[in-house]
Amino acid sequence: MRAQIASTGSQMQEKYPIVRLLFILCAIIFGAGTNCIYRIWYRTTGRLIARSSSERLSSIPIPAPISRQGTPMRDLFLVEQKNAVRYTDITIPQTQDTLETSTGLFWLDIEQASEEDISFLLEFKEFKFHSLAVKACEAGPGRSYLEAFPEYLFMRFNVEEEPGAEPARLCIFLTPDYLVTVRSRPMTFVQRLKDRIEQDYQLMRSPGYPMALLLHGLVDHLETAVPQLQSDLATLVGEINEGIRPEHLEQMGQYGGQVSGLRRSFKGVGETVSELLARTNDQLQPETMFQLRSIGHRVGHIVETLDTVREGLDTLYPMIATRTTGQLNASIARLTSVAAIFLPVIAVAALLGVNDRLVEGLEPLVLVGSAVVVSIVVAAIVAMSARQR
Repeated sequence: MRAQIASTGSQMQEKYPIVRLLFILCAIIFGAGTNCIYRIWYRTTGRLIARSSSERLSSIPIPAPISRQGTPMRDLFLVEQKNAVRYTDITIPQTQDTLETSTGLFWLDIEQASEEDISFLLEFKEFKFHSLAVKACEAGPGRSYLEAFPEYLFMRFNVEEEPGAEPARLCIFLTPDYLVTVRSRPMTFVQRLKDRIEQDYQLMRSPGYPMALLLHGLVDHLETAVPQLQSDLATLVGEINEGIRPEHLEQMGQYGGQVSGLRRSFKGVGETVSELLARTNDQLQPETMFQLRSIGHRVGHIVETLDTVREGLDTLYPMIATRTTGQLNASIARLTSVAAIFLPVIAVAALLGVNDRLVEGLEPLVLVGSAVVVSIVVAAIVAMSARQR
C-alpha cells in the first residue's frame, strides 16, 4: 500500500511539475520556520538558563589559594616625648629590640605577613596572641567578625579593592597599650592615616583612636563605589526603557553581585562596631566610642541605600521578563500568521502529491490557483486583525 502511494505521488510529480515546486516551497517554509523558532527560543529561554546555571556555579564558595607575593613591609609608630616616631621597613629583630626597650604607645603595621612575621606574633612575649587569631590573619576569604580575648580584642575585616575581586584582609589586635594591624595587600587609606599621624602625634593619643580612624578610612574606601554603582544602574534603566538587549541580563547580574558584595562588607563593619559599642572594656576610650558611634550611623545609612538599590534591581527583573515574553509571543504570532497564510497551498500540494483520486477531474492549476486565492484572503484577514490589535 505504501509503495502504491509513493508510486502515485511520483507519477503526479512527473505529470505536474508545479507539484514538485510546491513540495520544495513547503520544505523551505518548514525549515525556515523551524530555524526561526529555535533562534527565538535560544535568544530568550536559552540565555536565561545559561545565566541561572552560571549564577548557581558562581554562588558555590571555592577557597582561593593563599599567595605570598611581594616583600613583607613593617611600619612601627612609637609615641615618645610628644612625638610620633615612624620606623619604616623595619626588620623583625629591630622591631623586637625597639619594643623591648620602649615604654610608650605603639602601632605595628604588617603588610603581606611572612612566616617570620607569624612566628613573631605568636612568640613575642609582649603580645601573647592566641594562635587561632594569628592564623586568621593569613587565612583565605572569610567573614568579618570580632573576637574578645582577656587581654585584647581581635577584629577581621574584608576590604574589596575592586568590584568582584577577591577581598583583602585587614586584621586588628587592640590592647590598652598598643595596636597591631596585619594586611594581606596594600591599602591606600592605611597609608593616608600613617601620613596624618606623622604630622599630628595626637592621633596616637590612645591605641583605640587610630583603630577608629582606620575604620573610618575603610568605610570611606568602600563608600566610593556606591555613587558609581547608582549611576551605572540609572544608565542601565534608561537603556532598558529604550529597548531590551540580551546583554542587559548579564549586566544586571554583575550589578547585583556588586551590591551584595558591598552590603556584606558594610554589614560586617556595622556588626563589629555595634559589638564594640556594646562592650565595656579598657581598650576603648570615650573619644574612641564617639568615633565608633559615628561610623555606626554612617554604615547604617549606606546599608539602607544599598537596600534601596537592590529593591530597584528586583523590580527590573520582572519588567525584563515581561518584555522578553512579549517579544517571544509577538514572534510566535508572526510565525503562526505565516503558517496560516501558506496552509491552503501546503494542503493542495499534499493532496496532489499523495492521492490523485481526491482531485480526479480537476485541473491542478485550478486547485493551485484556488489555494493561492484562499491564502491571499487569509493574509488579508490576518493583516486586518493585526491592525486592530
